[in-house]
Amino acid sequence: MPTKRPSKRQKTSVAPASKVSEPQVPTEKATTGKSKALELPIEILTEILSYFRTMIIPHPNDNETFPPIYQSHTVERPRALRALAQTCHLWRFMLYSLLWEHAVCISVYSEKIGNRLRCLSAFFRNHLTEASLVRALTIKLPSTAYSHVTPLQEVVRLLKVLKNLHTLQILPNDITITALKNAFKKHTFPNIKTIILPPRAYCSIILQSCKNVRTVICEYMAPLLPVIEKNCKAVEAIGGWICSEWIIKVLPGLRSIMIPAYFHSADLIRSLRPLENLCYIELLTETIADPANIHSCAGLDACIKEAKLLLRGRTGKKSLMVIRPTFPHSSVSPWAKSISLNTD
Repeated sequence: MPTKRPSKRQKTSVAPASKVSEPQVPTEKATTGKSKALELPIEILTEILSYFRTMIIPHPNDNETFPPIYQSHTVERPRALRALAQTCHLWRFMLYSLLWEHAVCISVYSEKIGNRLRCLSAFFRNHLTEASLVRALTIKLPSTAYSHVTPLQEVVRLLKVLKNLHTLQILPNDITITALKNAFKKHTFPNIKTIILPPRAYCSIILQSCKNVRTVICEYMAPLLPVIEKNCKAVEAIGGWICSEWIIKVLPGLRSIMIPAYFHSADLIRSLRPLENLCYIELLTETIADPANIHSCAGLDACIKEAKLLLRGRTGKKSLMVIRPTFPHSSVSPWAKSISLNTD
């Protein structure tokens, strides 16, 4: 069957030169081509970014925050930083270090942590510039119920590549002590100065590898006490479970203490008097929404009065703070109130 002969291409009509539209003259004065937003100082940008939610350090250790800590709003700030850092060279120069300042490796599903961990570790090994910018790491250890020791060894590789890491926050998971011990054996991380640990027995193994740590925060510190006494001689600040007799014996040079709401007691504050270098006291509260009502709680009010008496006799810089931390499940805004030591 003969093919149909293609029709001839029609010629496109070209408008006469006299009718071609010319660029219109702008009615308003032309701008310099730069947005006024680019003139904002870095202090204003960081203030704006502080309103975007992110993973908290230290993270409040309460049952109501799980699984809300894994919801998308916990990565609002990193997403905003990533978008702004890609806007122009100026903002990339100003904000890129903030983008990588806090690395997070978590998942609501324990069996997926291993894959996320391997990806993050591989990324930083191949991007040493970004790895050098990381100052804090929040990580949920891969559960040994879903894998063997290899993912825990990947944790060690990740910590090794983050040369400037100084704050490590571990979220709770089901880990066997044997697997963790095999992974962390003979490894040390001298750059870590602050560590936040869950109330788990295996955390003592992690702490053993951080011999230069200065701040230890843990809800239940009983398993950590022998490690601090033997391996962590530089500890000068603690937060969480308090045993004043042990503190006085092992940490006579303690400078700072953070006391959770359920440990508020005037007797506890009074027992800390032998600590001559103690000059910073933080009292945490969970139920008081307005800082103007801090004296409405009898236990907290008694602690404040005793802490004032303790700190008044100290020389040098000293501070007494009442803090309502951020809780992801709560609509109440966090706050911090400095207490004057010169008033009754």
